[in-house]
Amino acid sequence: MKNLYVSLGIFLLVKTASAQVLLEDKDGEKVVNYSAVLTPDIGRLSLIKLNTGDQSLGFSYFISSALHDPAKYAVQEFGLKAAPTAGYAAVFRNGQFSPGIKANYGLTFVNPFNRSTLTKTVDWASLDLGYSFDQYTLYQPNAVFSNQIYGKTSHSFRANLSYNLLLGSKFILNLKAGYSRQNNYPNLGQVDITDITSATNTNTTRQITSTTTAAQGNFMEYNAFPQIVSFTRATKTDAEGSADASKLRIGYTLFVKNQFSSYLNKTDGGAIIFLSRQDKSGIRNPVLGFVVQAVNLFDTQNLNNGLQKRIRVGFTTNFSL
Repeated sequence: MKNLYVSLGIFLLVKTASAQVLLEDKDGEKVVNYSAVLTPDIGRLSLIKLNTGDQSLGFSYFISSALHDPAKYAVQEFGLKAAPTAGYAAVFRNGQFSPGIKANYGLTFVNPFNRSTLTKTVDWASLDLGYSFDQYTLYQPNAVFSNQIYGKTSHSFRANLSYNLLLGSKFILNLKAGYSRQNNYPNLGQVDITDITSATNTNTTRQITSTTTAAQGNFMEYNAFPQIVSFTRATKTDAEGSADASKLRIGYTLFVKNQFSSYLNKTDGGAIIFLSRQDKSGIRNPVLGFVVQAVNLFDTQNLNNGLQKRIRVGFTTNFSL
């Protein structure tokens, strides 16, 4: 089941030409930032996010504020998410929890170029800043026995700019580029290490075992420059109180993600299909999302393991408060 990952978290809020779309890939990185963002009349929104790709639980709080022109406003996002870096399997099996915490701040300006309010084309620009704290357990078999298992703390920063277009109140084009400090932990092989302690009396030998999950290999940090292009068919909002407001609607996203770095240049590609349902406030939330994603599309690591072995599929959902 190595090739089966519940990989991509989808977090979607849609409100006609005043909607919000937030999609994350299997690593928790945003694929689409904001789609015609939270309007000033809604003001504030809280969102609980579940992403089984990076096994994280997150919370985001959005504040919308009108500027001098009601057709031009800003939205701020304050986000926090946590996940066990070795995965939940290590928590349940070994009682081992290595914390990973990500905090982010986003600032979005709607209609930054003062487009006419009569056009169906809406644009917005976003700045996203993030800080990550991760604690890893690593295994180096060639080290002195007492130093083979050790802990590593990593601090990293990321910054991204994106430009977005909502075309005809249906289609969203997202262009994103930025910088992030990353490490190769996700590419290291994970192993379970069992230590056995023996105690003997005259007639009995007693063995006590303890298991540690660790990543094996040479850990390294590096600078990366991700770029993402995505195209989304958003779901429309129905009139409040209409029979159609309770219907499930289908949308999709296609994306290509490039990353340039001294460690590894790679390209990922994916498609997301999601079902959304409109709540009483007129915001559409996804109740189910399905993704197919090709990781390292061109096999730049030269693993020669075939594209079918680098396909990840998964499901996700989210909850608004």
